[in-house]
Amino acid sequence: MVASSQSGNSKWVNILEAFDKNEAKNYQTILAGHGKNSGTEVFAEDIEYLNKLDTLIQSNLTQEKAKKALLEIYPKHEQEFFVDITVSRLFK
Repeated sequence: MVASSQSGNSKWVNILEAFDKNEAKNYQTILAGHGKNSGTEVFAEDIEYLNKLDTLIQSNLTQEKAKKALLEIYPKHEQEFFVDITVSRLFK
């Protein structure tokens, strides 16, 4: 999940929450754009990730410290490349 701006981050949270609440019950498998396919629990996981990212942004961390914090909080995001994309777009 990559937001292109801080306001875009909030919009993604709203979209995911609405989909999770209304439409997700109609699906058993979510086909990921990257990573493994999953169940609808991916929406709650993505919402949590984006909310944590927003908290980090609001705490006025530098780009490098935000990246380090995300990798510590979410060690299963093994592909540091995706964290780099997230952080670089939000710290312009």
